[in-house]
Amino acid sequence: MRRWRISIATIKRRKQQGILRPIRMSTHVIRYRLSDVVRAEDEAAAGREWEEPGNDQKEQDDAREAA
Repeated sequence: MRRWRISIATIKRRKQQGILRPIRMSTHVIRYRLSDVVRAEDEAAAGREWEEPGNDQKEQDDAREAA
């Protein structure tokens, strides 16, 4: 949140999309892997769509339609 200066709602959306994988330290403390953050930044800088690890494009499209 500090690094990107974005809202908590955006972080939650990215978590639901599988872009960021949370690491729960306690009930109120959540951290995210730096590798996930850097990958998300790189993809955004390159103008690419967010890519969920391990899924192909068809699975991503199916998930979007179901939502």
